[in-house]
Amino acid sequence: MALRRLYAFEQAAAAEVFGSRLDCRRVRVWEQTPWPNWLDTAGRWLLRRPPRAPGVHNAVALGNWCCFPVQLPAAGEALALGWLIHELAHAWQFQQLGWRYLWLALRAQQQAGERVYDYGGAENLLRCRAQGATLQHFNVEQQAAILQHYYQLRCTAQDTAAYAPFARDVRG
Repeated sequence: MALRRLYAFEQAAAAEVFGSRLDCRRVRVWEQTPWPNWLDTAGRWLLRRPPRAPGVHNAVALGNWCCFPVQLPAAGEALALGWLIHELAHAWQFQQLGWRYLWLALRAQQQAGERVYDYGGAENLLRCRAQGATLQHFNVEQQAAILQHYYQLRCTAQDTAAYAPFARDVRG
């Protein structure tokens, strides 16, 4: 169970999404710790939801700590860093909102269940932006999913037009 700072390549990936708005010096990554999966299993049992699929893992961000049950990918695996970007979005939320972000995340998960990450895809993002919505229009899990998908699309040179305006909301 390794607790560490972000590697330089992870900081570079974070800068692509968050610019200077995420203080990477405050972020810690805790890899290969089983408790995020345990927490998810307990939550699913309490809420009477089905178990995770085999091989699927759960990560948790608590403040500036991003906790993963597995080791994260090495440098050169930019697309796979999307999971880290998702959790870094929660660290960014913590740096903006304090512990209120955690309440917002728990409430969103309780209310939306398995759909908590569903922001409606690129078409909905375009529609929402045309109506004046910003990233804050979405729940905190949807925000993290939007930023994760923005990063993954950038890494594969795909169209980010629907996502980029929301990423700019982060960078100010």
